[in-house]
Amino acid sequence: MKFLLPVDFSIQTEHALVITQNLAKRLENVELNLLHVSEISSEIVLDENGELPDTCESDISSIKSSVEIAKEKLKLIENNTLYLVKKHLLIGALSESVNKIVDKEKIDLVVMGTSGTSGIKGFVAGSNAQNVIRKSNVPVLTVMCNREDLVVNSVLWYFDKNSLGLTHSVDFINKLEFQDLNFHILTNASEHDYKKIEELLLSLGIKNYTLIFSKENPETALIHQLQQKDADVIFMGRKPTATLSTIFGKSESVEKIVSHFFKPIISYPIR
Repeated sequence: MKFLLPVDFSIQTEHALVITQNLAKRLENVELNLLHVSEISSEIVLDENGELPDTCESDISSIKSSVEIAKEKLKLIENNTLYLVKKHLLIGALSESVNKIVDKEKIDLVVMGTSGTSGIKGFVAGSNAQNVIRKSNVPVLTVMCNREDLVVNSVLWYFDKNSLGLTHSVDFINKLEFQDLNFHILTNASEHDYKKIEELLLSLGIKNYTLIFSKENPETALIHQLQQKDADVIFMGRKPTATLSTIFGKSESVEKIVSHFFKPIISYPIR
């Protein structure tokens, strides 16, 4: 199982690292990819090799200094983990850098901490996670707080009727060895469409599930269901776009729900 953690050495990075190591405890052959991105001014153009030019010396010197500091911090994280670690230092935009490493390393799951969208710091951390979710072609796990105590026994999976018949990128379920957990499938699909959902569950080896109908909007439906029966993790399908990852047929965006829930959420692409 290959994890990718974009790290900025904030408390959100710590939350992402904690939940990743928590999930990895039950797995074999874990690879942890750490990515630090130094974002630069749009006025600075990288050369054909993706390296910094020799112009704008003061800006370049500052960036090079921050890269050296990041190397040391990444090394500290590596020294405190039990898993195989690969370290990546890139210069550019975060979401594009994430996709570059996803493709290069064949990443299974991106893990990010987010602080929601309250306040300036929250806006920055929240928008970074949202941008990654919006453009990612692989599942993204987001977590808003320390979940060192997390034991995953049950999953709440929102399944939109408009995604029936499309391809759900959910290989991560088997790679995380989640198939034997208890699944609560929350859906706005009518009963005659349940067979399509059950076929997907059967293909994944999921046998312990309950189908729950709700005509409420996704966010409200999730809140009400969690009030009735708690779950450890939420799954949601999304349609990756350049502007907004939407839940099929609904006005809510996955990014909005990610910023409002304290539960760990895995959003995955649907095509």
